[in-house]
Amino acid sequence: MTAGNVEVDRVASAAGGSALECDLILKGGVTSGVLYPPAVLRLAEAFRFRSIGGASAGAIGAALAAAAEFGRQAFADRERPPGAGFEGLGELCQELSRPGFTKALLKPLPGFRSLVRALFLFNRLSTSRTAPKTGVAHALRVLLASVVALLSIAPFASLAGGVLFGLLGTPLAREIARSVPASFVTVVAASSAIGMIVAAVVVALFRLGGLAPSGAAGYGMCTGSAGARVDFRNPSELELTDWLHFWINRLAGRKPNEPPLTFSELERHGIKLRLMSTNLSLSQAFVLPLERGSRSFFFRSEDLKSIFPPAVHSALDAFGQRNPTNKLIFPEGAEFLRFPFGDEMPIVVGARLSLSFPVLLTAVRVHSFAPRSYDKARRNEPVDIETDLEDHWFSDGGITSNFPIHLFDTWLPTRPTFGITLYDSPVSRVLAQRESNEKREAVVLPRPRDFDLARPPRTAISGTGDFLRAVFNAAQSHRDVAQSGLPSYRERIVQVFLDANEGGLNLAMDRKTIQGIQNKGTLAADELLERFRSGSALSDHYLEHVWVRTLTLLGQLEKHFAQIRASVPGATWKPEVLAGYEALLDRQMKARPVWYRKQSAQWNIEALRRMRALLELIDAWESSGGPCFSAEPPRPEGRLRVTSET
Repeated sequence: MTAGNVEVDRVASAAGGSALECDLILKGGVTSGVLYPPAVLRLAEAFRFRSIGGASAGAIGAALAAAAEFGRQAFADRERPPGAGFEGLGELCQELSRPGFTKALLKPLPGFRSLVRALFLFNRLSTSRTAPKTGVAHALRVLLASVVALLSIAPFASLAGGVLFGLLGTPLAREIARSVPASFVTVVAASSAIGMIVAAVVVALFRLGGLAPSGAAGYGMCTGSAGARVDFRNPSELELTDWLHFWINRLAGRKPNEPPLTFSELERHGIKLRLMSTNLSLSQAFVLPLERGSRSFFFRSEDLKSIFPPAVHSALDAFGQRNPTNKLIFPEGAEFLRFPFGDEMPIVVGARLSLSFPVLLTAVRVHSFAPRSYDKARRNEPVDIETDLEDHWFSDGGITSNFPIHLFDTWLPTRPTFGITLYDSPVSRVLAQRESNEKREAVVLPRPRDFDLARPPRTAISGTGDFLRAVFNAAQSHRDVAQSGLPSYRERIVQVFLDANEGGLNLAMDRKTIQGIQNKGTLAADELLERFRSGSALSDHYLEHVWVRTLTLLGQLEKHFAQIRASVPGATWKPEVLAGYEALLDRQMKARPVWYRKQSAQWNIEALRRMRALLELIDAWESSGGPCFSAEPPRPEGRLRVTSET
């Protein structure tokens, strides 16, 4: 069996006991994610995956990679079930190349079938391997595709609108025809065309207005699951979430009716999985699973039946029953269960919360309760559902961080953290502008000195559509793009360029197109292997990466040391700084009301000892002469600062 040019039977057992380990971050990109399984398969020949992260479509690739690594590790010393580990991932590569595969995963709700069909139709008519990607011809092609797709939403309503506007335009046509005799038919035809488009737009807006929530799902045209009606006997007919559950369990050596694989099970085999999601209600990015101590979220059991298959729904129910809250009192008949946002969360649930592409896939709703609800419980009063219940809508992780390359950062890395980033249409059109990539390679892995190759991609803006997309891209990815261009990041991020008809929202790609994307995934992995592996050891390129990271981090640390030293001039600066902190520590003990995180006298003693040691380090650092690490920092220069995890 082969997947691209990867020999799956060899990969199935390779690297399981290897000393080489790596982390991996995958960027979101809707259908572009079909390149990730072949890339993961190739990397798995030499590396064991320790930490894997992603957002949106990257979350699907990350979850599948984690499940395959689990299958390899869990069955390292016993017989591996058919399809478990990377053998199963090879089978999946074959399925991904099936024409119409992505389209089959998205089964719209009844009220939105015509809208989804129109989306597929627009996609098919507006993209082509041979058609121009810019200019008047391209604009006309897109315009024609938009009109045809729009009219397909409601053909009878469009026809009625055309007849009505044609009749209304007849008097005007007669009037104009007195001056321009040949204009009568043209004016009536134009009126009818306008009427057809107006009617189609009205119907489309009316149907989009039906994206109201129902249960735990809402604001999307597809739930991604058949719920209790799912039939796993034909995996090729499954909806997205059901399909993902089927393959995660298969790669983990389980049947689809068995409990889903959880984050905690991965951790027990030395595998860390982190996925991005966006809490739209809080305008905040969430890294899943959440750390302990985060706020509690709840769900109604009945609500989740429509968006998860039975085995996953049962696991969520079971967690809620095992972990009842004693801090809230619910009124009779209002059953809320605790949602497993921690390590006990099934990874398919984390992936579903990350891949909820806005409007196309429904967002997922869970609940929390206002702080006053907990005060009521202390008074033995129940929650007021009308006023205390707070909704939280979770949507696509790519909204806030589509390429979370920062997830597994450490000051002293012990293994490489690879990133695979995607440049899809229309960004791929600017490949010719990248002067350092004159060969227009589809896959590029910069070296630390290749500043030009790591510069932000310049989007060609040649129309209103390009402008609006550029606005969205800047709002969505400005942080990820800036981070990816920094030294110690850029040399471990392989860039994959996709053509206009590849990936993105191209939901009905043919086999040749899909295989072309998969081949690029394999090439991306080959670039990483060639650069970072030397036989059975890590290469000098990895050591150069650690060297650049050392210069970058210690340069910033040195700058902060200098700022501390400069803040208190004079020879007695150390006693002055120490006296100031000693007074601060004493004040926090005596303050009324009590300060946040008040500490004890014993803690103060240890804190002063460490502060004294830090000041001695700064003094020794500064007394050695001028700047060292920060004298000529790698460019562009970053900043060391306290920031949120996301």
